[in-house]
Amino acid sequence: MTAAATTYNTQASVPVTARSHAQVSRLFGELPVVAPGVVPVTEWRPSVAGLPHRMTADLYAGVASVGQGRL
Repeated sequence: MTAAATTYNTQASVPVTARSHAQVSRLFGELPVVAPGVVPVTEWRPSVAGLPHRMTADLYAGVASVGQGRL
């Protein structure tokens, strides 16, 4: 991933930063993470129209729940 990010950054106007699962998880701090948690992006929508999603990804994503009135 580091090599891919480096290559991308030499050609893109907006750089990316490769982060491990642990690094992405720490970005949420103490916010409660919504299921399925911090997972590869393809696990957020594992199937479309009932068909299994067979792609893999080296990108992690998560969604945290922020209480009403908190930002």
